[in-house]
Amino acid sequence: MAAVGEAWIIDAVRSPRGIGKQGKGALAHLHPQNVLGQVLNGLRDRVGFDATDVDDVVCGNGSHAGDHAHDIGRMAVLDAGWPVSVPGVTLNRFCGSGQQAVTFAAMGVGAGHQDLVIGAGVESMSRPARNGTDGFHANNEHLLALHPQIPQGLSADLIATLDGSTRVDVDALGLESQHRAAAAIAEGRFDRSLITIRNDDGSVALDHDEYPRPETTAEGLAALHPSFT
Repeated sequence: MAAVGEAWIIDAVRSPRGIGKQGKGALAHLHPQNVLGQVLNGLRDRVGFDATDVDDVVCGNGSHAGDHAHDIGRMAVLDAGWPVSVPGVTLNRFCGSGQQAVTFAAMGVGAGHQDLVIGAGVESMSRPARNGTDGFHANNEHLLALHPQIPQGLSADLIATLDGSTRVDVDALGLESQHRAAAAIAEGRFDRSLITIRNDDGSVALDHDEYPRPETTAEGLAALHPSFT
């Protein structure tokens, strides 16, 4: 066991990334609790720990509504079939939720309060929140008046405009990202971290990253939104 004040990351795994559209992605039919539960079991099998020794599962999630509701970190522990004595908690720091979960896990171990903690994140983009709220302000008109928050797509466009980034600039970045992802996958850089996700009958749902499009071209990207410069 590490000395008090020391926290070590032993291993890191994830599910393959599926297409985030209802009915189209290979994981869209699986509940996010179940997907996270399978990743937890994959981590346990790889590292070789006993689930009863886990002091906490800290899970980041940016929605907390719909299929992500009711403390998905705790529900995923139960879905994984782990003992009911293993706790789970869910936090929300929007896009930084998973990173914050790892930070909180490290803090618990570093403080000497816990010995074995799992920091995780989960988000199934093919499953909309369906929580009856409108925007980040959650129907709080007072908050909306103070901070008129907008979705990331619009925010990104506004930031690019303020920074002077053109459509050609951002397309070039996107294209380079696709090429780097294709190279990394071809070289097997992600193979060790991937946990195969299975259907209820045991068949493979997804065992590789589904979304990268190595065939992407600059001309193809430009054709998607010809009105933007």
